Amino acid sequence: MTMDRMRKYKRFTNNTCARVLFVLFVSWILLIFTASLMPGGASSDQSDTLVKWLGPLLSRFPSITEPGYFVRKMAHLTEYFVLGALAAAQRPPLTGARTAIRAFSGPLTAIIDEHFVQALLSVDRGPSWSDVGLDLLGYYIGLTIIGGIIYIQSSRKAKSPKS
Repeated sequence: MTMDRMRKYKRFTNNTCARVLFVLFVSWILLIFTASLMPGGASSDQSDTLVKWLGPLLSRFPSITEPGYFVRKMAHLTEYFVLGALAAAQRPPLTGARTAIRAFSGPLTAIIDEHFVQALLSVDRGPSWSDVGLDLLGYYIGLTIIGGIIYIQSSRKAKSPKS
């Protein structure tokens, strides 16, 4: 393979990967909004099912007095952790616009989800600032962990001698 073809192939795979990650990122936001459109009763039923599955594990922690509540709050943290991880995996380098998108897409999604989708479009559900706080915590944990891993890997690549 010639050098020119190798560069074109690398550019193609990098662009394809970036597009796939972006589609996953947007799809995850839509999944979050779709889950928020679920009526309160159906959402509680889902949480109860998960509590039954996790019952033996949750029973080992006596500080968890309300397993259903705990599972619902961990769902917020987890879904936004994934969103933060997908945001961190978006294409570098971090220009001003890309940094702003990464920094504000999580909070914007959380506020729209909690205070518009749930408050205006959902049945038996209302907004909660504590849920927005959990969403932001999950988002920034995912952004930090995956972003840190990517940073460490890219700095190792930059330091390694080129052959």
